[in-house]
Amino acid sequence: MIRYTKKRDDGKGYQLEKNLIQDCGGSYGGPAADRLARFENLYEQLLTRQDEIAVRLEELRAADKKSSVKFKELLGEKLMNNNTLILFKTFVED
Repeated sequence: MIRYTKKRDDGKGYQLEKNLIQDCGGSYGGPAADRLARFENLYEQLLTRQDEIAVRLEELRAADKKSSVKFKELLGEKLMNNNTLILFKTFVED
């Protein structure tokens, strides 16, 4: 992946090259905004999927299927997604 940002000389944040952002008349777009949107979409999809998995796991628990392959697969997916979300939270401050 080609990095779009570089650390500012004063060490206070990051900056983009002008060719990576475009004035869209009151807002900005361009390749940098598109990449950020894809990361945000991924983050939102992971959160949505975590909710879906939680519902399905609860259904399987209620059906006493905690030993099933499906339960174990979903639990593994939930753990992997959670690890990815933790990595995002580690590097992204809100």
